[in-house]
Amino acid sequence: MKIATWNVNSLTVRLPQVIDWLKAQEALGADQAIDVLALQELKMTDDKF
Repeated sequence: MKIATWNVNSLTVRLPQVIDWLKAQEALGADQAIDVLALQELKMTDDKF
């Protein structure tokens, strides 16, 4: 199992990079891509999540 962690320091600001990274992971295929992504410091209010 592959686990990745990322301190995004505001998901609102980093969302385009997170999406690009996830798309790149998807292109790797199941044997190389991560299984779990943990994001820290989202800094979002509940209504924007």
